[in-house]
Amino acid sequence: MLWKTDDANLHLLASIHLLDQAGSTLYPEAEFAYSRAQRVTFEHDMTAAPDSALIENSSGNPLSGQVSDAVFRNAAIEWANLGLAPDRLEQLQPWIVAFVIGARLGAQSGITEAHGVDKSLWGRAAADGKTRTTLELPAEALSTFAHAPLHEQASFLDYATNPVSNLQDDLDLMVRSWHRHDEAAFARICAHRLRMWPKGYEKAITGRNHIWLPGLIELVADQVPTLVVVGALHCVGEEGLPTLLTKAGRRLSRVV
Repeated sequence: MLWKTDDANLHLLASIHLLDQAGSTLYPEAEFAYSRAQRVTFEHDMTAAPDSALIENSSGNPLSGQVSDAVFRNAAIEWANLGLAPDRLEQLQPWIVAFVIGARLGAQSGITEAHGVDKSLWGRAAADGKTRTTLELPAEALSTFAHAPLHEQASFLDYATNPVSNLQDDLDLMVRSWHRHDEAAFARICAHRLRMWPKGYEKAITGRNHIWLPGLIELVADQVPTLVVVGALHCVGEEGLPTLLTKAGRRLSRVV
């Protein structure tokens, strides 16, 4: 999915953070937008190390003391099946355990961060001598999950490890939807996450969209050819960036 301003000086590319090998090559319209961009703007620095304070159980309360016995049991089984260090499980916050398990499950079927659109373009933009800018610090993204209510974090971990929910199906759906430029599918995925984890995902998706909006308006105004690369969930619905920018008087139209 790709949008552009009327003067085509700014393109907005819907990214996906975990993707298969086929996604490492941009489709033609996105490749054109990248080729003419002097500046590529990302959510945050893709190589920065995460702030340990946002992922560790700094309170001293182990994971097993923060979630139900059933959730911890499922998480421990999945963690062990993936060959991860058992002692490490207790040291992490619920949300990051869910993300680690999701990423490892995806990697088993070739869906990896290395193939993700933003990670691929981060390195490519540097090699091509393009200016790289970011919309936020890495800690600002992580804090939205780390500060989500504990019951939502526990629910998210349950969703990631409960055999009934099948997280792999979710990953496959997102990859298929990205390849098909299926905006409606991403809107449904976003709505589902907002229903399941309203406080955490409101901050992670719509809240960050509103924080980013002034910076994006400045990017439109300075007339430097720019490609903005953000997660697809930030680009859909009434609180998505194309709609917010249009409401702010910087109309975007869909390219593909």
